Amino acid sequence: MEAIASVCASGIVATDVGGTATTTDITQAAVAFIDFRTTVAEAV
Repeated sequence: MEAIASVCASGIVATDVGGTATTTDITQAAVAFIDFRTTVAEAV
């Protein structure tokens, strides 16, 4: 849930709620968020 909230807060929003992002755009951004959080957690 945190990944999706972060993606939406960054302005990546689906067309059905007034944005321009595709499902693929949103998925890629969420995966990138999770990868980043995982990398940071592993580094600590």
